Amino acid sequence: MVEIEENRQISRSELYLDELSPPQRLDVLRHAGVSTVICGGISDAFYNMIEGAGIKTITGIAGEIEEVLAAFLADRLDEPYFYMPGHG
Repeated sequence: MVEIEENRQISRSELYLDELSPPQRLDVLRHAGVSTVICGGISDAFYNMIEGAGIKTITGIAGEIEEVLAAFLADRLDEPYFYMPGHG
């Protein structure tokens, strides 16, 4: 998890969601104050849960974390370089 202020990273931490059910995962994300999730893939049901909770979800993204974060901050995640194979 990366906290961003004024388009700059100010802190970084990790959230472990592996053993949690989708509703529990959503609860952790909400309590952590997550506003955007960037991921490679996500189930339709969980996508709908996250979006319904007001959390923006950017799916189909691949790459090294630092490159993805820099592209996100520069509003460049729409470049094909960051697309997962088969991303439409």
